[in-house]
Amino acid sequence: KSAVNLNNYTIQQANNGNNWGGSNTNYVFNFTDATATSISSGQIFVFCNVSADAELVAKCDKTHTSEFFKFSGNDAIALFNGTLIVDQIGIPGQGSNVEPWSVAGVPSATEAHTLRRKTTVIQGTTDWALSAGTTEENSEWIVLAKDTYDGLGTR
Repeated sequence: KSAVNLNNYTIQQANNGNNWGGSNTNYVFNFTDATATSISSGQIFVFCNVSADAELVAKCDKTHTSEFFKFSGNDAIALFNGTLIVDQIGIPGQGSNVEPWSVAGVPSATEAHTLRRKTTVIQGTTDWALSAGTTEENSEWIVLAKDTYDGLGTR
């Protein structure tokens, strides 16, 4: 409904079944390091790993050079406002043997697929099981083929 100042926000990755970012700064992205520190109502800001496919990088508003935004399917990721989780994909802290998560009834959908949030979803969630769903109908996500970039950055 209004612009959001991102100065207090971070994106944290729980790499390979570990917990959120923690002391490993390679897995914490501070929005104050971004080009813009606020987004307008309805705006989409796209972040990518700088070594991603050139077609993807061309659609990004900001690239990052660390280990961040690099996924193997068992890497949970969350948007934080201070210490409060606003939205997340996956479940942190499950240990190094965690398998990629199923989404919308698609096994291992967080690995080698593109996940796109349904346009009907207007608020983040911290309940990954509810968000992932068990069928196409009750999931907040659409599971697409790997490297599907069309529509990226639009709602």
